[in-house]
Amino acid sequence: MCSFTLQGRFRLAVIPFRSFQVLLDPEAQRSCLHSIRAHLRPGGILALQLFDPRLESMVPGEGPAPNPDRGTVPNPDTGNDVTIRVLRRQTDPLRQVFEEEWEFTERGPDGTVVRRENETLAMRWTYRHEIRYLLELCGFEVVAEYADFQGAPPAYGREQVWVARRP
Repeated sequence: MCSFTLQGRFRLAVIPFRSFQVLLDPEAQRSCLHSIRAHLRPGGILALQLFDPRLESMVPGEGPAPNPDRGTVPNPDTGNDVTIRVLRRQTDPLRQVFEEEWEFTERGPDGTVVRRENETLAMRWTYRHEIRYLLELCGFEVVAEYADFQGAPPAYGREQVWVARRP
């Protein structure tokens, strides 16, 4: 996401599912935005989705995850149920980064565990004023800012959905 070269220029770039937040420092975020801008036509649009951080969930240190149980989904290959649980969270407010350890448990049709895997997810939260500044710094004009995909006005603790244009 930080450095890429594609043939041609495009009218639209989309960064969905909060994937921009896996860029763990402002330098990586700026590099990503510069790369995208270089690939957009004049007037091209960038659509970007982030979560708006809830400060009570960003308490410094290590502790339990705010929402440990993330449900059960079917494994698309086996059809078995996979239960997702967040085991712990480490939060660094100075860097605006949290890391969570996620556990995935797959159970066979009889309920026995057939596979268990752990994975670490790290994300950087970005405040609304900060992403607006980053977009402008990287040569974009902010067209719109929403709290959801239905066009609700910005609201604390909701989604951040941004629409920016390359002049």
